[in-house]
Amino acid sequence: GDALAELIFKDPLTAKVLARFNRISDSNDAGTDGDKYEDTDRTLRRSTARSVRHSEMSKNFERYLSEGSVQKNGGMFNSYQTSPIFQGYGTHYATIWVGTPPQRKTVIVDTGSHFTAFPCKGCLDCGEEHHTDKYFDPDASSTFRALTCGECHDAKCLGKRCIFSQVYTEGSSWHAYESVDRVFLSGRELSAVMDPINAAFTSDFLFGCQTKETGLFVTQLADGIMGMSAHPSTLPRAMYDK
Repeated sequence: GDALAELIFKDPLTAKVLARFNRISDSNDAGTDGDKYEDTDRTLRRSTARSVRHSEMSKNFERYLSEGSVQKNGGMFNSYQTSPIFQGYGTHYATIWVGTPPQRKTVIVDTGSHFTAFPCKGCLDCGEEHHTDKYFDPDASSTFRALTCGECHDAKCLGKRCIFSQVYTEGSSWHAYESVDRVFLSGRELSAVMDPINAAFTSDFLFGCQTKETGLFVTQLADGIMGMSAHPSTLPRAMYDK
Protein backbone atom coordinates (compact mmCIF):
# COMPACT_ATOMS: atom_id res chain seq x y z
CA GLY A 1 0.00 0.00 0.00
CA ASP A 2 1.02 3.61 0.36
CA ALA A 3 1.97 3.31 4.06
CA LEU A 4 5.20 2.01 5.58
CA ALA A 5 5.26 0.33 8.98
CA GLU A 6 8.13 2.08 10.72
CA LEU A 7 8.21 0.58 14.17
CA ILE A 8 6.19 -1.87 16.23
CA PHE A 9 7.03 -2.36 19.86
CA LYS A 10 5.35 -3.56 23.02
CA ASP A 11 4.76 -0.98 25.71
CA PRO A 12 5.61 -2.78 29.01
CA LEU A 13 3.54 -0.34 31.05
CA THR A 14 0.20 -0.85 29.34
CA ALA A 15 0.82 -4.19 27.62
CA LYS A 16 -0.57 -2.74 24.39
CA VAL A 17 1.03 -3.24 21.04
CA LEU A 18 1.63 0.11 19.39
CA ALA A 19 2.42 0.77 15.75
CA ARG A 20 3.37 3.92 13.86
CA PHE A 21 3.09 4.42 10.13
CA ASN A 22 4.65 6.92 7.76
CA ARG A 23 2.96 7.80 4.51
CA ILE A 24 5.12 7.32 1.39
CA SER A 25 4.20 9.69 -1.42
CA ASP A 26 2.87 8.06 -4.59
CA SER A 27 3.94 8.98 -8.11
CA ASN A 28 1.59 11.98 -8.21
CA ASP A 29 3.06 13.62 -5.12
CA ALA A 30 5.68 16.31 -5.42
CA GLY A 31 9.23 15.78 -4.18
CA THR A 32 12.22 13.61 -4.98
CA ASP A 33 13.12 10.11 -3.82
CA GLY A 34 15.77 11.72 -1.64
CA ASP A 35 13.10 13.75 0.14
CA LYS A 36 11.09 10.58 0.76
CA TYR A 37 14.04 8.70 2.25
CA GLU A 38 14.99 11.70 4.40
CA ASP A 39 11.45 12.04 5.78
CA THR A 40 11.27 8.32 6.55
CA ASP A 41 14.65 8.33 8.27
CA ARG A 42 13.69 11.33 10.39
CA THR A 43 10.45 9.66 11.51
CA LEU A 44 12.29 6.43 12.34
CA ARG A 45 14.71 8.33 14.56
CA ARG A 46 11.83 9.99 16.40
CA SER A 47 10.08 6.64 16.89
CA THR A 48 13.28 5.05 18.18
CA ALA A 49 13.71 7.87 20.70
CA ARG A 50 10.16 7.33 21.94
CA SER A 51 10.84 3.61 22.32
CA VAL A 52 13.88 4.36 24.47
CA ARG A 53 11.84 6.71 26.67
CA HIS A 54 9.14 4.06 27.14
CA SER A 55 11.81 1.56 28.16
CA GLU A 56 13.23 3.98 30.74
CA MET A 57 9.75 4.65 32.12
CA SER A 58 9.16 0.91 32.47
CA LYS A 59 12.39 0.44 34.39
CA ASN A 60 11.53 3.32 36.72
CA PHE A 61 8.07 1.86 37.37
CA GLU A 62 9.49 -1.58 38.17
CA ARG A 63 11.99 0.04 40.52
CA TYR A 64 9.10 1.92 42.19
CA LEU A 65 7.21 -1.31 42.83
CA SER A 66 10.27 -3.10 44.19
CA GLU A 67 11.12 -0.48 46.81
CA GLY A 68 10.00 -1.71 50.21
CA SER A 69 9.60 1.84 51.52
CA VAL A 70 6.88 2.79 49.02
CA GLN A 71 3.70 3.46 50.98
CA LYS A 72 0.12 4.21 50.05
CA ASN A 73 -2.77 4.92 52.41
CA GLY A 74 -3.99 1.55 53.57
CA GLY A 75 -0.64 -0.22 53.47
CA MET A 76 1.92 -1.30 50.93
CA PHE A 77 1.24 -0.46 47.30
CA ASN A 78 1.23 -4.16 46.36
CA SER A 79 -1.01 -5.23 49.23
CA TYR A 80 -4.51 -6.21 48.21
CA GLN A 81 -7.64 -8.01 49.32
CA THR A 82 -9.87 -10.29 47.27
CA SER A 83 -13.57 -10.97 47.66
CA PRO A 84 -15.87 -13.14 45.53
CA ILE A 85 -18.94 -11.85 43.70
CA PHE A 86 -22.09 -13.99 43.73
CA GLN A 87 -25.06 -14.18 41.39
CA GLY A 88 -28.37 -12.89 42.76
CA TYR A 89 -31.77 -12.38 41.12
CA GLY A 90 -30.65 -10.27 38.17
CA THR A 91 -27.87 -8.73 40.26
CA HIS A 92 -24.45 -9.55 41.66
CA TYR A 93 -23.73 -9.27 45.34
CA ALA A 94 -20.75 -9.32 47.68
CA THR A 95 -20.34 -10.16 51.36
CA ILE A 96 -19.40 -7.69 54.06
CA TRP A 97 -18.96 -8.31 57.79
CA VAL A 98 -20.23 -5.66 60.16
CA GLY A 99 -19.74 -5.05 63.88
CA THR A 100 -17.94 -6.62 66.83
CA PRO A 101 -18.24 -9.55 66.74
CA PRO A 102 -18.83 -9.42 62.96
CA GLN A 103 -22.28 -10.14 61.53
CA ARG A 104 -22.50 -11.25 57.90
CA LYS A 105 -24.37 -9.06 55.41
CA THR A 106 -24.77 -9.56 51.66
CA VAL A 107 -25.06 -6.43 49.53
CA ILE A 108 -25.85 -5.80 45.86
CA VAL A 109 -22.89 -4.25 44.06
CA ASP A 110 -24.32 -1.05 42.59
CA THR A 111 -22.03 1.16 40.48
CA GLY A 112 -24.75 3.79 40.05
CA SER A 113 -25.03 4.92 43.67
CA HIS A 114 -22.82 5.53 46.69
CA PHE A 115 -24.88 4.55 49.73
CA THR A 116 -24.37 1.27 51.57
CA ALA A 117 -27.42 0.15 53.53
CA PHE A 118 -29.08 -3.01 54.83
CA PRO A 119 -31.97 -3.89 57.17
CA CYS A 120 -31.41 -3.58 60.89
CA LYS A 121 -33.34 -5.20 63.71
CA GLY A 122 -36.85 -3.75 63.81
CA CYS A 123 -37.01 -3.00 60.07
CA LEU A 124 -40.67 -3.04 58.95
CA ASP A 125 -41.57 -5.57 56.24
CA CYS A 126 -38.00 -5.72 54.93
CA GLY A 127 -38.12 -9.30 53.64
CA GLU A 128 -35.94 -11.12 56.13
CA GLU A 129 -37.44 -14.41 54.91
CA HIS A 130 -36.12 -13.72 51.40
CA HIS A 131 -32.61 -12.60 52.32
CA THR A 132 -29.45 -14.59 52.98
CA ASP A 133 -29.10 -13.40 56.58
CA LYS A 134 -31.02 -12.17 59.58
CA TYR A 135 -31.40 -8.45 60.12
CA PHE A 136 -28.30 -6.73 61.50
CA ASP A 137 -28.58 -6.41 65.28
CA PRO A 138 -27.01 -3.16 66.52
CA ASP A 139 -27.38 -4.26 70.15
CA ALA A 140 -25.14 -7.28 69.47
CA SER A 141 -22.22 -5.12 68.30
CA SER A 142 -20.02 -3.42 70.86
CA THR A 143 -18.66 -1.01 68.24
CA PHE A 144 -21.97 0.09 66.67
CA ARG A 145 -22.92 3.75 66.94
CA ALA A 146 -25.92 5.61 65.50
CA LEU A 147 -24.96 9.16 64.52
CA THR A 148 -26.54 11.99 66.48
CA CYS A 149 -28.05 15.09 64.94
CA GLY A 150 -24.82 17.08 65.14
CA GLU A 151 -23.01 14.44 63.06
CA CYS A 152 -25.37 14.02 60.08
CA HIS A 153 -23.77 13.65 56.64
CA ASP A 154 -26.36 13.07 53.89
CA ALA A 155 -29.31 13.10 56.25
CA LYS A 156 -31.77 15.22 58.22
CA CYS A 157 -32.21 15.15 61.96
CA LEU A 158 -35.49 13.51 62.93
CA GLY A 159 -36.15 12.12 66.38
CA LYS A 160 -32.50 12.50 67.42
CA ARG A 161 -31.33 10.35 64.47
CA CYS A 162 -29.85 11.19 61.06
CA ILE A 163 -32.59 9.96 58.72
CA PHE A 164 -32.16 9.58 54.97
CA SER A 165 -33.69 7.59 52.13
CA GLN A 166 -33.04 6.50 48.57
CA VAL A 167 -35.38 5.89 45.63
CA TYR A 168 -34.22 3.98 42.55
CA THR A 169 -35.28 4.22 38.90
CA GLU A 170 -37.23 0.95 38.89
CA GLY A 171 -39.32 2.11 41.85
CA SER A 172 -37.73 0.43 44.87
CA SER A 173 -36.84 2.51 47.91
CA TRP A 174 -35.63 2.38 51.50
CA HIS A 175 -35.40 4.54 54.61
CA ALA A 176 -32.52 4.36 57.10
CA TYR A 177 -30.59 6.17 59.80
CA GLU A 178 -26.86 6.90 59.55
CA SER A 179 -24.64 4.60 61.59
CA VAL A 180 -20.97 3.73 61.98
CA ASP A 181 -19.43 0.35 62.75
CA ARG A 182 -16.46 -1.84 61.92
CA VAL A 183 -16.80 -3.19 58.36
CA PHE A 184 -14.69 -5.36 56.10
CA LEU A 185 -15.26 -7.01 52.72
CA SER A 186 -14.67 -10.76 52.42
CA GLY A 187 -16.08 -14.18 51.59
CA ARG A 188 -19.25 -15.60 53.10
CA GLU A 189 -17.67 -18.33 55.23
CA LEU A 190 -17.16 -17.76 58.94
CA SER A 191 -13.42 -18.41 58.50
CA ALA A 192 -13.21 -14.96 56.89
CA VAL A 193 -13.50 -13.43 60.35
CA MET A 194 -10.16 -14.94 61.36
CA ASP A 195 -8.25 -13.89 58.24
CA PRO A 196 -5.53 -11.34 59.18
CA ILE A 197 -5.75 -9.76 55.72
CA ASN A 198 -9.37 -8.87 56.38
CA ALA A 199 -8.47 -7.43 59.77
CA ALA A 200 -5.95 -5.15 58.07
CA PHE A 201 -8.65 -3.76 55.75
CA THR A 202 -11.32 -3.27 58.43
CA SER A 203 -12.50 0.32 58.73
CA ASP A 204 -15.00 2.38 60.71
CA PHE A 205 -17.57 2.82 57.97
CA LEU A 206 -20.69 4.97 57.61
CA PHE A 207 -23.76 3.06 56.39
CA GLY A 208 -27.52 3.16 56.50
CA CYS A 209 -29.35 1.08 59.09
CA GLN A 210 -32.59 0.47 57.19
CA THR A 211 -35.94 0.82 58.94
CA LYS A 212 -38.20 0.34 55.91
CA GLU A 213 -37.97 -1.11 52.37
CA THR A 214 -40.23 -1.27 49.31
CA GLY A 215 -40.20 -3.03 45.95
CA LEU A 216 -37.42 -5.37 44.95
CA PHE A 217 -35.43 -4.67 48.10
CA VAL A 218 -37.96 -6.72 50.02
CA THR A 219 -37.75 -9.84 47.82
CA GLN A 220 -34.14 -9.74 46.62
CA LEU A 221 -31.70 -12.43 47.72
CA ALA A 222 -29.07 -10.04 49.09
CA ASP A 223 -29.68 -8.28 52.39
CA GLY A 224 -28.91 -4.76 51.20
CA ILE A 225 -26.96 -2.66 48.75
CA MET A 226 -23.40 -1.32 48.48
CA GLY A 227 -22.83 1.76 46.32
CA MET A 228 -19.63 1.67 44.28
CA SER A 229 -19.77 4.95 42.39
CA ALA A 230 -16.94 7.50 42.37
CA HIS A 231 -17.89 9.07 45.70
CA PRO A 232 -15.85 9.57 48.90
CA SER A 233 -18.41 7.73 51.08
CA THR A 234 -18.02 4.31 49.42
CA LEU A 235 -16.39 1.34 51.14
CA PRO A 236 -13.44 1.07 48.69
CA ARG A 237 -12.61 4.72 49.39
CA ALA A 238 -12.84 4.16 53.14
CA MET A 239 -10.46 1.19 52.80
CA TYR A 240 -8.05 3.29 50.76
CA ASP A 241 -8.13 6.24 53.18
CA LYS A 242 -7.42 3.91 56.09
